[in-house]
Amino acid sequence: MVSGWKAGDEIFYFAPIFDGSGTYAEMHVVDAQFVVRKPARLSHEEAAALPLAATTSWTALHERAALKPGETIVIHAGAGGVGSLAIQLARIAGARVVTTCRPDNEALVRSLGAAETIDYRTTDWIDAVLDLTKGRGADVVFDTVGGDTLSQAPRALADRGRLVTIVDTAKPQNLLAAWGRNLRYDFVFAAPDADKLRAIAELAEKGAFIPVIDSKFPLSQAGAAHAHVEAGGVRGKVVLSGF
Repeated sequence: MVSGWKAGDEIFYFAPIFDGSGTYAEMHVVDAQFVVRKPARLSHEEAAALPLAATTSWTALHERAALKPGETIVIHAGAGGVGSLAIQLARIAGARVVTTCRPDNEALVRSLGAAETIDYRTTDWIDAVLDLTKGRGADVVFDTVGGDTLSQAPRALADRGRLVTIVDTAKPQNLLAAWGRNLRYDFVFAAPDADKLRAIAELAEKGAFIPVIDSKFPLSQAGAAHAHVEAGGVRGKVVLSGF
């Protein structure tokens, strides 16, 4: 048992993704170094929705982008599992948050801390960002979409801006525009980190940071949960909960 802990303490964690053990189970063995006390104010379902997505957002915004107060950040898919948490972290950091979303998600992302929203289906998001920043461009773009969104992102960034993406791409990227403007690219694949998760838990305990739960499925309906995610339009996270 971890020093200072006692039987019955509630925990949550982000286990290594490729260690082969899997996590779709009622019981799971995990290395104690990854374990953090669960915020008491969160339900088990809410706590389960945090570790991977929140650690990803924390790494992207704080470590890679080094987001500063007063900067403008564009967060793509703000109503998604990662985007909804990134908006909150960026708001806490004192940044101006611009996010892409559907109109029916505008109220949600604004409640999380977005100052401006862009309907990506009807508006060119790059033109919108340049308009909102009076032609300067954003300081940071956090890409959770990939494809053309990733390829075209340099056009929306200010000189010496930072692009952080969590999406792998097989498409070759022409980095000439980025090079000519001294932009920085970072690709993020989050790894378990108890210190980051502990900081996230502290924010959650204060009520400053909450997961958005789209829906809950019993573990026996894991296949239906995946189908729901793949159908698109998910707001926040889909959680598996017992049988």
